[in-house]
Amino acid sequence: MGQGKTFSFTFLRDQFSTATSCMLLITNANILAPDQIIKNGAVCIDGNIISEIGSSTALEKKYPKARRLDAQGGLCMPGLANCHMHFYSTFARGMNLGGVPPKNFKEILKRLWWRLDKALTKEDVYYSAMVPLIECVRSGTTCVIDHHASPLCVLGSLNTIKGALSKIPVRASLCYEVSDRDGAEIARQGIEENAQFIKGHGGSHMLQGLFGLHASFTLSDRTLKRCAAVVHDFKTSIHVHTAEGVADADHCRQNHSCGVVERWRQFNLLGPRAILAHCIHIDHKEMQIIKYAGLKKAQRLHKIKKDETVVVLITGTGLKDIPTAMKAITIPAAVEVKIKR
Repeated sequence: MGQGKTFSFTFLRDQFSTATSCMLLITNANILAPDQIIKNGAVCIDGNIISEIGSSTALEKKYPKARRLDAQGGLCMPGLANCHMHFYSTFARGMNLGGVPPKNFKEILKRLWWRLDKALTKEDVYYSAMVPLIECVRSGTTCVIDHHASPLCVLGSLNTIKGALSKIPVRASLCYEVSDRDGAEIARQGIEENAQFIKGHGGSHMLQGLFGLHASFTLSDRTLKRCAAVVHDFKTSIHVHTAEGVADADHCRQNHSCGVVERWRQFNLLGPRAILAHCIHIDHKEMQIIKYAGLKKAQRLHKIKKDETVVVLITGTGLKDIPTAMKAITIPAAVEVKIKR
């Protein structure tokens, strides 16, 4: 691993966690840690836990029997995380839609994304995941939270993505975006796909499921009620586009007399580890709802441990008024609340 090259703690840890020797020492590295930079540093990995970082000299002396990996002066850093991904969007790169370019959010959905996702076969789903996963490894991204849609091959689609993940050791959380835009039967299949995947992957440290929702303007109250029941039964969280376009926010106020975030709250869908993607067109009241949602939900979950950090993520292109959001929510990327007992 030469100068200018990078590798991540998480990727190497997972690669070596099945080795005969359970302890790995990465030496001769320039370590970029969250709070410090260590030149000629070392990382100690015990099983699947990064147990210690420090100088190469000190850790080599402390762990003389550990398996060694010489980083050759390369950069060693924590793995990056992509908190809102669409693997299948790989196929949209360089795509020429023809005609007049889309003018707004809804036109982009109708002319690009909804045409693309309806064309996907299971083979397409597999390769649309493989390409970005390879790119993740090359760029140091070791955790991806994906939001999938393939309306004409819903059932089994998340396991197809799992097949790609089995070949590339990247941590992932998968979900299927439930929507009413393609009719009641496809919405039902989306709910089933989420439920089956969450049920089968609750205990894995490499792969888990969330419950996916498309957006407020494509979800009826009836469908949201059914989704909420599954979310609560499995004690899971949602991953949903929230006020990404002004059309979504306007539709919600015109048809439900509330903001998008307020609508999620009405169905009791906010809480620990919920992912609200984009949040561009939310107002101050909704920012306040997000700020306190994690705490209120966490207090009702008996499995939340003392002092556990609850995170409500806001990802994607971000809020339209970041300074105001920072003041209202504390951090626009994540709201962290310590639970004290």
